[in-house]
Amino acid sequence: MTWESYIKLEIRCGGSQEDKLNRARKIYERFIRSHKKLDSYLRWSKFEIKYGNLSRAREVFERCLNELGDDAHDSAFFIAFANLEVRAKETERARTIYKFALDHVPKHLTQDLFQHYLLFEKTHGKQDSIDTVIRSKRRFECEEELKKTNSR
Repeated sequence: MTWESYIKLEIRCGGSQEDKLNRARKIYERFIRSHKKLDSYLRWSKFEIKYGNLSRAREVFERCLNELGDDAHDSAFFIAFANLEVRAKETERARTIYKFALDHVPKHLTQDLFQHYLLFEKTHGKQDSIDTVIRSKRRFECEEELKKTNSR
């Protein structure tokens, strides 16, 4: 992608590390203005994570939600956002993101989200939170099966 090449060039150019990162961020700002897509925000957040700025990465995720609205309701987006919070040792925020995602992502696209949420709870949660995720997943699967059966 041309934008990423431009950003890499700025990182290789002279100046302090902070100057390089600020120049790259300005390019990401222009990139976002011209390509308001989920993937654009995810690229920027990965950049911030790569350079260890988790608070800026969080700002990018939050900005994405504000600017894209329902277009940001994608499993991969929420999984990446929750992983950022886990990395920042903000497990309650990650849990909230998973719950929000399960309420807002179209149900037929949540299989991967459930898997990541269950793994998250197994790692960071208590038995009752794990059981809650499993019950929610089974309830969803039963509802989907009922819909299929009733539509026949």
